[in-house]
Amino acid sequence: MNAAFMPRLSSLLEVRPREFGTKHAGWPNMWQPMVAHQSKFERFFFWALAVEDPELSPPGDQEKAGIEGGPFAARDRHVHLKWPMIMTPLESILQVKGSVELYEERLVKNELVWMVEPGGRMRFAPELTEAMHMKPWRILPTKPRRMLGKLTTADALGTSLGSLQSRLQSALGPWLPAYFKSEQDDWRWGRG
Repeated sequence: MNAAFMPRLSSLLEVRPREFGTKHAGWPNMWQPMVAHQSKFERFFFWALAVEDPELSPPGDQEKAGIEGGPFAARDRHVHLKWPMIMTPLESILQVKGSVELYEERLVKNELVWMVEPGGRMRFAPELTEAMHMKPWRILPTKPRRMLGKLTTADALGTSLGSLQSRLQSALGPWLPAYFKSEQDDWRWGRG
């Protein structure tokens, strides 16, 4: 875990071979991203570049020999990158400038992972960022607010008090003070 020895607020760009972090996602999405997240992003920022192009990520020696399979084979595949593929993430990393707030803005937008697809086409991979289950510590995601329409405060208060009164009546029954009781309660509790 070399990231532990990086200067504080550095960025770690993990270059992931084909299927490591996509098909075999459990282990790669758990280790480095969670270490970064648990430190509240104050140790390092995690970024990833998933290379899913088979021409750029051929099998490793163990996989070719038929010795290794599954997530270990995916982890040990070779990766051949072209400069524009590495330059794109590096430009984004430089824009964060070591700021936790700017990093978390990227996290909220799901812009932490890039994917190189077959044919060399590159794109953000929001589905892979979401799969890491990291949440911002400082920036709260905005949610649409529910509107109450033209309901006044008095109406809302009366509705909630009425609901409270009916729940109290059904729960406490005969032990309620007289001003909470009704004729229906007398019949319900066998006194009418």
